[in-house]
Order: sequence, then structure tokens, then C-alpha cells
Amino acid sequence: MTKPTFVKFPSIEQYRNVVKNVKDRARYGGKDENGNVIYKDDVVYPTIKFMITTKLHGQNASVLLTDSGEFGVQSRNNMLSPTKDAGGFFAWSNEPKRLKFFKDIITNLKNVLPELKTAKQINIFGEFAGEGIQKGVALSKLPKSFYAFAIAYIDENDERQWLPIETVAGIRSGELGIFNVLMFEHEIIEIDFNKPDEYVNMLIEKALAIEAECPVGKFFGIEKEVGEGIVLTSVDGNRYAFKVKGEKHSASKVKTLSKVDEVAIANAKEFVAATVTTARLEQGIDYLKEMNLPIDEKSTGTFIKWVIDDVIKEESDIILAKQLDFKKVKSQIGQIARQFYMRRINENL
Repeated sequence: MTKPTFVKFPSIEQYRNVVKNVKDRARYGGKDENGNVIYKDDVVYPTIKFMITTKLHGQNASVLLTDSGEFGVQSRNNMLSPTKDAGGFFAWSNEPKRLKFFKDIITNLKNVLPELKTAKQINIFGEFAGEGIQKGVALSKLPKSFYAFAIAYIDENDERQWLPIETVAGIRSGELGIFNVLMFEHEIIEIDFNKPDEYVNMLIEKALAIEAECPVGKFFGIEKEVGEGIVLTSVDGNRYAFKVKGEKHSASKVKTLSKVDEVAIANAKEFVAATVTTARLEQGIDYLKEMNLPIDEKSTGTFIKWVIDDVIKEESDIILAKQLDFKKVKSQIGQIARQFYMRRINENL
């Protein structure tokens, strides 16, 4: 009998990271006798199709079913339970009608898709969003709902695999508040990675249009309210995904779609000012809430560490390109994070 296994949803990267990853994969020529990677020159890079969907502002969540029929629920970082919930998603998804719906939809996928016949576990990932989960966006004016955006499975070799994004299209029950991102405004575009800079303005324009009016909110009658941005997921072949957020929700003021060389950062202080934004700091508060940690002095170290780790994870290529001092960068990030957190604690007193 297979027990539910936590499957972490990977961080959605930025455009510049995907450009690098695509090019590195295309240039990869194996390893030499010393184990060093060999990169080929004069490579023609691929043109890849991407599905553009609305980026939703809520909390990452997942429901899963094992090959022995055991149901499980996840947040971004944890398996959930009656005593360890996150935003109420465990209780919400285990309501009898929703529980049956999720089990039935995953079982149906397993019966229809050959690649799932031997799957040990199937996860439906989505955003749990709505009133009381986040604020400042159209979705916060709607009832709590689950919006599916990806499906993964663990194969017989215990490797995580992904189904095409189109597979989420059948996950829908208006009565139960279960939807999928393909119900709303979406489109497929092609990106030629021989000239990736030519797509920058178009991607920014699409993200700003979503920020100006969320298509999901509009679908449900909430017009002229803020959205977060867009997510692009490769349609076939190797899986790539990246996000483009509007300015109000960006965790970084760095022009993340531009080439690194064009980023106007000269020193650690400027880098930290550009990357440690209010949006990123608020994400750190959300992390504490997900982990059921109190917003008080006891959690200060955890909060600061999360902020530092998040900046390094997403922006390390800029630190390296600008030859910044990692130690100095981390120290200055920590100072800003601490000041923000102390203010937040005082506000809660």
C-alpha cells in the first residue's frame, strides 16, 4: 500500500532563467574525461510553444491520490492534516462532496491516460484563493475556491513526471468551487530562443493588462479589479515555466525580463533595494502563516532566513553577473527584513 508522499511544486522561474536553461540544454554536449560539461558552439536554439494563463494570487495547494486509493492534501511546503492545516485547505478539500469529486477526477485520469496506469501517486496542483486568503486582488472578493493549473505523477521509478497543461481542462465543478486556469483567458504563443529579447515588451504588456483587470475576477463579475500577472508553461517537450508579474505584485524591482547586463545595479545596496520589496516581504509573512508559526519575536529568525533564501534563489544570477559580495548582500537583506518584521510585530500588538 502506497502512503501519500509530499511532492513539492517547483518554484516558477523568471524569463531570464528559462532563456539560460533552454540554451544550456541545447548546447549540452556531454562530459569530458574529467567530468566537466562540454558545451557545443554554433547551436540553433529551439522555438518552443508556451501556454499563457493568469497567475492567481492565493496559496499553492495540491490534492493527491495514491495507487492504493489514499487521499492526501498538501500546502506548498507541507502535508496537511486535521491538526496541521493551512488557510483551511485541508478542511475545505475534505468536505465529503469535494473529496468524492477529487477522488473521482483523479481515478478517471488514471483510467483514461496510459502513462498513469502504473503511477504510484497523482497530484493535482492549484491555487487556493478567495476571501480571507490574500488581499488586494479581484480573487479576494470571491468565495474560497481551488483553481487547478498542473498535474504531476510519481512513476514506477519514483520519478516525478508532468502531464500536459491541457489535462487540467476537465477539472471543474462550479457548485463545489473547483475550477481550472484554462477556463479563463489563455493563449498559446511561440518563443524563438535564438532571439528571446524580441518577446520582452509583449510579455510585459500582457502581464500589465492582467494586473489592470483580472480575467478570473471578470469571469465571475468582479470587473476592473487587480490581477497578479501571467504564467507561461511549455506545451510539449521539456517542461519550462516562468512568471511575469505586474509592478504591484513583483517581488523584485529589477527588470526581470531584460538581459542581466542591462540591469542598473552597481552595488549590494542597490541590489537589495531593488529585490527586497514589500511584495517579497509579505510572501515571507505568508510562509510563517502556512507553517503555523506565530507572527512574534520567536519567528524573527525564520522570517529573515526565508527572505534571504528567497532573494538568493531567484536573483543569484544577478549577484554573480554584477560580482557582488554574497556576504554583504545577505547582511543587508537581513537588516531590511528585520526592520520590516519588527514593524509588523508592533502593528499586531
